[in-house]
Order: sequence, then C-alpha cells, then structure tokens
Amino acid sequence: MRRIILFFTILFFVSIHQIVAQTGSIDKTLITSELTRRGLTEEEVRVKLASKGINIDQLRPEDLPRMRKQIEDAINELEQEKAEKQKASQTAANDAGASPAKKGSDEEKIANEAKQLSKGQAVEIKEDIARGATTEEAISKALLSNLKDSVSNIPAYVYGQNLFRDKNLGYFLDKSFKAPDSYILSVGDKVTVSISNPRVFYNQTFEVDREGFMKLENMPRVNLKGMTIDRARKVLASNFIRFYSFSPEDFQLTVTAARIVTINMVGDVFNPGTHTISAGNSPFNALAAVGGPTNIGSVRNIQLTHTTTGEKKRLDVYEFLFNPGKVKDLYLNENDYIFVPPLGKTVSITGAILRPFRYELLDNENLMKLIEYSGGLTENAYQTTIQVKRFVEDKEVYIDVNLRELKSKGSDFPLIKGDVVVIKQIPDNLENFASISGAVELPGKYELTDGMRISDILKKSLLSKEAKTDIAYLQRQNPDNTVQIKFVSLDEVLSNPSSEMNLKLQSKDVLTVFTQSRFSRKDFVNVSGAVRDPGQFPYDVSKTTRVKDFINLAGGLQPNATDFAYIIRMDSTNSKVIEYKRINIKEAIEKPNSPDNIVLNFNDNIKVLSKEDFIDEGYIRVAGAVRKPGEYKFAKSLSLYDALVLANGLKLEAATNKVDIFRIIMNDNQPVRTVVATIEVDKDMNIVDPKFKDFQLLPYDQIVVRTIPKFGFQKYIT
Repeated sequence: MRRIILFFTILFFVSIHQIVAQTGSIDKTLITSELTRRGLTEEEVRVKLASKGINIDQLRPEDLPRMRKQIEDAINELEQEKAEKQKASQTAANDAGASPAKKGSDEEKIANEAKQLSKGQAVEIKEDIARGATTEEAISKALLSNLKDSVSNIPAYVYGQNLFRDKNLGYFLDKSFKAPDSYILSVGDKVTVSISNPRVFYNQTFEVDREGFMKLENMPRVNLKGMTIDRARKVLASNFIRFYSFSPEDFQLTVTAARIVTINMVGDVFNPGTHTISAGNSPFNALAAVGGPTNIGSVRNIQLTHTTTGEKKRLDVYEFLFNPGKVKDLYLNENDYIFVPPLGKTVSITGAILRPFRYELLDNENLMKLIEYSGGLTENAYQTTIQVKRFVEDKEVYIDVNLRELKSKGSDFPLIKGDVVVIKQIPDNLENFASISGAVELPGKYELTDGMRISDILKKSLLSKEAKTDIAYLQRQNPDNTVQIKFVSLDEVLSNPSSEMNLKLQSKDVLTVFTQSRFSRKDFVNVSGAVRDPGQFPYDVSKTTRVKDFINLAGGLQPNATDFAYIIRMDSTNSKVIEYKRINIKEAIEKPNSPDNIVLNFNDNIKVLSKEDFIDEGYIRVAGAVRKPGEYKFAKSLSLYDALVLANGLKLEAATNKVDIFRIIMNDNQPVRTVVATIEVDKDMNIVDPKFKDFQLLPYDQIVVRTIPKFGFQKYIT
C-alpha cells in the first residue's frame, strides 16, 4: 500500500496537494479519478519516468521536492505524446472509413488500440476493410505488424525465441484461411456445403449461430459446436443424403470465414494483453502475432487455458519445431489464456556442435537431449572428453565427461541451470600417418599400418614418370623433435623390396621424391640489341646450335644492324671471368660455314649493335620573340626559315633585323668556340642580306630573335 500511495503521489504531484487539502488524507478513490481523467496508467508513467532515469521503487518521500520539476516535465510530456497519438489514430480510422456515428464500448476499444498507429498505415487499414475485415480487425493487424517489426531485431536469448521474431512463423489476421480437418467449429464460423455431380449441384454458405447450430433449409438443424471439420462433414453428409442423391466424394464442407476470437496474452511476452485474431490460428501463431516470449520468457512451458472448459495444455516450442505433427490439433477458443512463464533450466553448448547456442531444457532432460536439440556433433568432435563448466557454491568448476562411454552404456549426464557444455575438436597432431611429397601423382598423408614400408607408400602414391629414382630422402622426427634424414635409393627399393633400403615407416615420416629436372641445368642464351624479337632462349645441350640459329630464333636482324656483333661469354667455373668475342654477324648468317658462325655455350649473350648507336642526335633551339620557343631535331634540310616557322613565327615585338645565331665550332683537340651571327629577315621570315643567302644551320645552333628596343603598348592615366 505504501508503494501505491508513493506512486500516485509522484504521478499527480501537481494536484495531490489539493486532494490532501480537501480530505486531510490521501484518498485512493480521488487518485483513481484523477488517473482516469488524465488517461494514464501506472505502467505508462513508470516506463516514462524510467526513461528519464527515475526509478519509482528507489524513490524516498524526502526526494520528492527535489525531483518535482523532473517528474512534472515527464508526466506533461507523456500526456502530450498520448494526445498526439490519439489524434493520429483517429485520422487513420477516419481515412479507413470508420463511421463517426458509431458509439459504445467497441468504438472506445478501437480508439484505445489505435493510439499506436501512424498516418502512414491508414491506406493499409482501408484496404483490409475493403477486403471484408472489420475496423477492429484492421487496426489490430496494423498494431501487430508494428510489434513484429519492433522485435525482429532483438537477438534471441535461447533457441526457439527466434521462431517468433524472424517472421518465419506466420499468422492469420483476417477471417479467410484454409482450415484443416482438425479445426474445431464454434459460434461465428461460416461454412460452405457443396454437392457436385451430374444430377445435383448444391452450394450454400451457413453460419454457426449463438447456440452452436447450423440452420438448414427444409432440413433439421444440426449442432456443429465443438466438432472438427472432419466430424462435421460426416454428420452433415448423413443429413443431406436423405434429401439429395450423391456419392461420399461429391460432398464437401469447407470453412469460408473463421470466427474472430479474443485471446488473453499474459506473462513474459512482448505485448501482453487482450488481442483479437482469427480462430484458424494455432496458439503458436497467436504468440507470433504478439512477438512471442521476451528474452526471459520460456519456450518449453507455455500454458494454454481454455476458459470455456477449464482444460489446460502445455505448449512446447521445441516439440513444435522438431515434430510439428504432435501439435496439429491445438486450437483457440474465445477468451482463451496463453501464459508464458519465466525461463526454466537453461544450458549453453559450444564447440564442435552443429548449432551452438543456449537451450531451455525440461527438468527431466539432460546432456543427450541438449545434443539432440543443438543438431548433433560435427564430424571432428572429440567425444572421449567433453567439459561441463558449472557454478557450485560461488565457485566455477569443470567436470570432464566421457561422451563415448555414456553412449555405449545408454546413459546420460545430468545438467543444471547455467551449465556450459564445451565439446572440443579432435586435435590436428595425429600420430597414425606417414607422408610423401614431390614427384608422385598422389602426394599427401597416408594411414600408417603395421609393417608399412617405403615400397607400400610408393604403390599408394604412384610414382610420376619424371621421378628421379636413384635418389630420395626420408625425414624422420625423433622424440625430442630433432630430425634424422636418411638417403633412399628408390631403384633398389623397387627392384628388391627385401633390401635394407626399404625402410619400415614410423609415425610422421616424410618421404621426398625428386624430379629429374631438379638436378639438370636450366641454361639459356640471350640475344639482345638490333634484332626483331630479343630475349632469352633455351640452350641446346647437344651443343650444335650456332649464332645463325639463335639470330633466327630472335626474328632476324633489324635493318639498322651493324655488320659486327659481340658474343659475351661467361666462364663456366667462375662467373666473374668474362670473354668478349667480336664476330661478323652478316658473315655468320649469310655463310653458315664461316668461322663467325660459332657454336654457342650456355649463358652466352649475343649483342647485336645498331648503326644509330654511333650517331649523336643533333638539335637546334629557337628562343626569344617567337610564339613557340623550343628545341627541334636537326636535319640538313632544316633552314632558318623552317626553324622560325616551326616556332609558330615571329611575335609583333620581334626585331626582324636582329636574329642572332649562336654556334659552337669543334675542331680536333681544339678548344670549343661560340660564334655569333646576326641576320636580318623580312616580315615573311626570309633572309634579307645577300651574303647570308646560302646560310645553313648546324647541329646545336641556338636562334634568338631579339625584341624591338623600348617596345611597348600605350598606357593611360586617369
């Protein structure tokens, strides 16, 4: 009582002094009236204050004056949010076609549920109503859809909770569904009777009335309440057969529209309370509609209570997942209760298991059931020793369990709440194998059997054609991890399996078989320079390949090749000793028997020189008052006029009477001199002075066009 009074004191901090002033004490009736007036509930205020960091259960009366402002702001904010939701939901209901003239408790219930809806859902609600759903059903569908979206991203705490969050388990929010034969009929169900054969065509829809009867035209009424579809089909067929002629297969009974029932969700579910849903749903579908159990809600001990009969049934999600046929007869009745209690015995399993996770076990379920629920062991699970981590008397202990022994005896290991089962993988450091690598068709590890020898592993791995059989090595590991290397003649092993060379293999032995190419030289001849396709070419061990052959392999000589070439030869015993041989390359090609067409050694390098290698590439440079100063490649045909044209001609300020040419004169062993010649050209860049008429440019000339003295454009002052 103290907590309730304290709560209401906080809730109505603004007006409670008035209540006390009027009565002299806190009157719970007045508080309840104030609660109703504001349209608030205790739970709503509790959640709102918690979001502001205020825990009601921890508040003391002396804290209230200090916390007054925060509490007032939180309550005012909550009232404003509720008002906005109310307005939005009313708009949604109006857009969906809700009749404003509708009065009474149904209207109030719809408006209350619609507080969580947004304007964006109005179109969806309108479409559902157009398909035949009531306004209440349409709004309920939107509410449940919002809930499913909000919980879908919450990770499951135990296996089975995810069934209700990942949207794999659907549910019917309207009346239309395909009813199974196990569906139990009741008040409000609409069924259709069909008879079809060449003599009779009958198709009529009936509704089970409030007394449970189906009224048949010109026939006695039939009580269908509590019957399954299968049973009702037989009962109705026996009635219709008295008035119509048909075979049993001609008679059909189907549910056209299932009744809507009210279900009460209580306990640890995401959206507890009263919900409307089609009776065609199973209790699991109903749980899916409200988001299922919370992370502390059980998935093994869910209780379904039929209030009309008092019958109680235990719902087990694991039983539904692993054997759905066992729960096919579950059904919902009006005002049923679904209660989700807190989790029971929860145990985790990790390691070499197909579905490592946390599972809820019944009291009589232990290790073997846990392994079954988690999908079973992986192929590499080590079963001789698994570990169970357990908390006992404030201590963490480890218990080793021989799973293989438990299986052989058909026994089990008891688990308690909080246990963590760890199943390890088989270690990689196995002992019963020997390996072979190298020149074999099937290299790798092989099972080490008793008396197994080198000849045995050679038969299994299949020697390659290129294997070098006169030499191989066996690598053996000692107990102290040091290594022995033993020479093996495979020729002797294969020709005489009883020889000493055919060693008996031990654990982790590695036999290495070499290829013949490993012990052969990989020599080349290089051809470079003025050939069409220079590169590296394999050396002919027959020692018959000559200069002409390798030049041909390189695509032949280029047109600018010189008549001579060099063979650069490296000493086979000392790579630092090099010999240069000058040959007449054209003689070697045109006259194969000439002494220049010599036989080449491995790693020889034929270097063919180009005539261009011996020519300096000259250039002339143009600078000064030209439009495009720069360097231009020299040629004997290049004139002063041509050079100025290539420089895009003279600028406006160019002094045509002062074109300077700088030239270097190089005589044998004499100092280099720079000579300056000044030439006048006309506006078309032709030479004016007759004495320079035959002037020729030479390599490295530099042409500088001067600027008219004191040249400049007009300037203005203001």
